[in-house]
Amino acid sequence: MYLHRYAQLFSSLLPLGAAAIPPSYTIDIHSHIIPDFYRDAMISSGYELRNGTVLWADGTPIPEWTIQEHLSSMDASGIDYSVLSISAPGVAFLHGNPIAVELSRRVNEYMYNLTLLYPKRLGAFCLLPLPNVEAALAEIDYCIDKLNFAGVGLFTNHDGHYLGDAHLDPVLARLHERNIPAFVHPTVPNCWHTVSHGLIPPMLEFPFDTTRAIVNLFFTGARKRFSDFKMVFCHGGGVLPYLADRVATLSAIPRFGGFDRKEVEAQFRSYHFDLASATSTPQLAALKEFVGAEKLLVGTDFPFVPGPGGKAFIQGFQQDGVFTPPEIRKIKHGNVLKILPRVKAKIGV
Repeated sequence: MYLHRYAQLFSSLLPLGAAAIPPSYTIDIHSHIIPDFYRDAMISSGYELRNGTVLWADGTPIPEWTIQEHLSSMDASGIDYSVLSISAPGVAFLHGNPIAVELSRRVNEYMYNLTLLYPKRLGAFCLLPLPNVEAALAEIDYCIDKLNFAGVGLFTNHDGHYLGDAHLDPVLARLHERNIPAFVHPTVPNCWHTVSHGLIPPMLEFPFDTTRAIVNLFFTGARKRFSDFKMVFCHGGGVLPYLADRVATLSAIPRFGGFDRKEVEAQFRSYHFDLASATSTPQLAALKEFVGAEKLLVGTDFPFVPGPGGKAFIQGFQQDGVFTPPEIRKIKHGNVLKILPRVKAKIGV
């Protein structure tokens, strides 16, 4: 393995002390890598190559990616630092088998080497070999203790096991015990074939699966039991800002649970949300009312959203006067530095 290949060579590039951060400094919490070996693993598992070149996974085309294109897109979009992760389907297509464990480790060490090559530009959320819980717990400890990752990457469901389901409780418990931040990316529900109506799942199924996971975390009591770690959800929280009041109202009815609606709403508002594909004027207004600028983060979703799209997201939340200049600075970097202390330490602020 290549774990410490660059450690000595690039150690001198690590920050030596704190410095003031400029107002324009921008941190992208939502960007992805797609290394060739990961693409090859998807093809080997049976995912379709259309026309011999375009890889499709669970109804979604998987773009090409290189680290050079990633860095160039960051520069073009005015992004100073990106936190890397793997997008859907993660390794769920391997169902937690030994290949999933090996592939997760290889991906994580690949990201680690990138963070050593570009310590002032890149961080990472580790990939877990879920639904294999035992292996996932070992990978959490490895990535946090050995690789110094910013946090852990999760999906809204792992091979049908949703966040909040008892099967995943040991993972949430570990994050809770160690106060490890989690970045939650949507993926397809198992029924996506029958409900997507031929549309690519990111169009509708991803935002609804995000909402489904957040709601499940409440009604199973999982988030209340495991609350001592930050959770970031993508795409402005899916449709949660629009459905939160409906969920809270119905859940307060005795035959539907008799919950305290204020408790429901408070838990929903405790999360952070990135703004990838969530910067229209109505979306921003809803998010500002729902959680405020203090819970919002920059996300580009590169390379699934090409560079110009990510740049448009960054420009989008700064227009129309929805947020004040101090609020914009919070969204660009202030909020993420509060929830990802290892990123703050790396960039030296």
